[in-house]
Amino acid sequence: MVRASESRPSYSIKMLRMGLALIELLMVLVLVAILLGLILTAAHYSRESSRRTTCTSNLRQLAMAMRDYVTTRKHVPDPAPANSIGGWSIAILPFVEEGPLADELTLNPSLDPQTMSLLVRRRPEIMSCPAGYEGESNIPPVPVGHYALYLYAVRLENGVWVYVPRNRIRDGWQLGDVGINSRIPWAISPEWRHTYKYDQSFAPHSGGFNLASEDGSVRFRP
Repeated sequence: MVRASESRPSYSIKMLRMGLALIELLMVLVLVAILLGLILTAAHYSRESSRRTTCTSNLRQLAMAMRDYVTTRKHVPDPAPANSIGGWSIAILPFVEEGPLADELTLNPSLDPQTMSLLVRRRPEIMSCPAGYEGESNIPPVPVGHYALYLYAVRLENGVWVYVPRNRIRDGWQLGDVGINSRIPWAISPEWRHTYKYDQSFAPHSGGFNLASEDGSVRFRP
């Protein structure tokens, strides 16, 4: 009888130890989950920071190329002709060491899949945002454009807002990200006037867009 009664406390102690071990295991699992979450969050922010840095560098170089073009030609590039390759993205290629590509696309500006140049299917690296949409445009197989020219076609003169013809626009332009919902081909040069509104739900970067001014400075617009 004594031995039977002594076995009960021993059994209870074993159950207590098992319960404590289970709690310790659960605590370890919770800590591992927390650490894993922190690591994944840090990795995400690191990738986004790298993408934004690359995008900023691209836009800075493109803005400097655009400035050189405007200085030489005295106005911003003409828009792409209807159903044809052209516009600012082609015009500034010689200013970013892509002269042969500009020459090829100028000689063959067709967007017909049967006759278009094979080179138009390759978007230049400098015009590629790591956070941009990577699919085809609305003219397959041409890649979508990641950057756009933003023109401010009105100017305050003597206290009055006046319209500025395109061939007189030399400043007040910007180059920046386009929303990931855009399907405009890179080779027809995405472009918007000053009335364009940013839709944060389509921002390529977490929280907003990059915009480059004519002096080469790049700012982040939330």
